[in-house]
Amino acid sequence: MKRILPAAVVAALLICFPTGGKTIKSLRSEDGGDGPYKAIVVEDDLLPGHTIIRPENLKAAAKKEGKLPVILFGNGACARDSRMFYPFLSQIASYGYIVVTNGYWSDETNEQRRFEQAPAPPGDNTAPMQPRDNKQEALDLLNSLRWLKEQSKTRKSEYFKAVDTGTVIASGQSCGGLQALLLSSLGDSRIKTAVLLNSGSFPSQGGFAGGVFAKEDLEKISVPLIYIDGGDKDIAYVNGKDDFEKIQGVPVAFSNYPAGHMGTFFDEHGGEFARMAIMWLEYRIRGNKQYGQVFKSGTLPAEMKLWTLETKNF
Repeated sequence: MKRILPAAVVAALLICFPTGGKTIKSLRSEDGGDGPYKAIVVEDDLLPGHTIIRPENLKAAAKKEGKLPVILFGNGACARDSRMFYPFLSQIASYGYIVVTNGYWSDETNEQRRFEQAPAPPGDNTAPMQPRDNKQEALDLLNSLRWLKEQSKTRKSEYFKAVDTGTVIASGQSCGGLQALLLSSLGDSRIKTAVLLNSGSFPSQGGFAGGVFAKEDLEKISVPLIYIDGGDKDIAYVNGKDDFEKIQGVPVAFSNYPAGHMGTFFDEHGGEFARMAIMWLEYRIRGNKQYGQVFKSGTLPAEMKLWTLETKNF
């Protein structure tokens, strides 16, 4: 499997063009994925504080696939920086999905927001800095659907008639996976499934991570979901496996590939993690019967011999 150096994750293709009087900046990660629709990474002034990874030619993708589903993606560490996931997310977007993440992609606008904290109250120079509200940032992702819905109704927008904001996938890596679990527990009918990467919930007393989504709230999950973890060397493995065992009433898959907590995100096209995620999405969202049989039976193709897969409630 070809490896990608972190400093070379993003190809130097920068484009600026106006949309509705604003500016879109875009770049391509690797070759835009190996799916039928080459993907780009977009920062849109009309949706501040977010990055979009989507097919470059939305019109062509929507003509072939119908309106495109939306993936709300929580970054690792619940950070406001998704750059390490661009090969993975571009690969998925190249199969006809629109991904929205928190934060900006460009260095000049990122301004260290990856570890951004709220300032102390005015006039108080002694109070400690308060951490960002990672629950609220998950809800900010959900709020981005309002913008996409409006754009899908705007004739001058590239997103016109190209977005299905009623078909949404909650996803994320590590702490971002907990944000995805939170979104999956709200009873929002737009969210159809969840893809959790190197993730698993903590008890409510679990500190930083437990404060995003508590294991006690697993009973609120109402959508099918898949855990894609990095094997028993992944620090999220034990929590993810425990989630799998506790979840009842909805289809759930627990898959593992021996890559550790950083998965295969630096592999070409997002590597094996992207492969498993696409299989799940094509089954759950587009009704692929071949992949459906894989998850219903819990039996993977022979060439996926390094993977393990457990499923239940199908």
